[in-house]
Amino acid sequence: MDRTVKEEVLKFATAAALLLAVGAVGADEVARATASSLAAAAPAATVEEEYELINATPCVDGGEYVPCGHYVEYEGDVIYEVVTTRCAECREDRLFYFDLTPRFGKLGEFREAKLASRAVAAEGELPCPGAESAVTVDSITEEYVFLETTLHSCGTPFASEGQALLEEGGHHYDVLSARCPADGAEAEFYFNIDSFMFNPEKYPELTHLAHQGEPPEPLAGRTLETAYRGPADEQRKLLAEATHAADGGDLSVVARWTYRGRSGDFEVVDTTCEKCGTPVRLYFRLGD
Repeated sequence: MDRTVKEEVLKFATAAALLLAVGAVGADEVARATASSLAAAAPAATVEEEYELINATPCVDGGEYVPCGHYVEYEGDVIYEVVTTRCAECREDRLFYFDLTPRFGKLGEFREAKLASRAVAAEGELPCPGAESAVTVDSITEEYVFLETTLHSCGTPFASEGQALLEEGGHHYDVLSARCPADGAEAEFYFNIDSFMFNPEKYPELTHLAHQGEPPEPLAGRTLETAYRGPADEQRKLLAEATHAADGGDLSVVARWTYRGRSGDFEVVDTTCEKCGTPVRLYFRLGD
């Protein structure tokens, strides 16, 4: 049985199980169980499939879960994505778990493919310490999966410490600085991001904030309920004048993407405070 057939069988079996569960325990309990743990992780071939499931899973109070951020976990050779959300009505926090095997394959397969994408194999311990040996990726999630599953010589996985964008030789690179938690050794990982840099269809992948999955600070125009309304030129002016409430620092735009929820369409702008580095997310309602 090929992979496509297996995935369709899995989707059918999952849907059948949910229907049986609805009859046995009720819709509220099933909604709470949906993708609620690694064991119940839903297979996801695309980011869109993740958001579709989140959008179709209401809070028990009927509210809409709004994505706040995401991070990656690993168990054996399986890669999981955990999306942090908050209900727009009751403010309940909820985690959704997704099995990324349909998207990335198993971890070993993923790493082998990424290493093969380098134009020049790097010498020494680090797999991609410069632009010439950059690993080609299709999303920011792929960057963090690769970095976090690269072991230092002591056997400890590297942890991300920071990020910078670089344009060199007509290509765009994401440079992640990393550190070994065991002995403090520092390293840099170069990733070629030409495939999704400035590509609006890829913006849902640009919501990674930190491996720990901490959501951004509570957001004025900074939640769906208080999203900025009005003409596009007024929204652009608001964005240009927005500052970080904590220290007054200017906000630098990292990424823009569209969130389509039950309550309407929104442009989500991820920014970083230039003074303290805190991620700040702004919401703008579309179509008003």
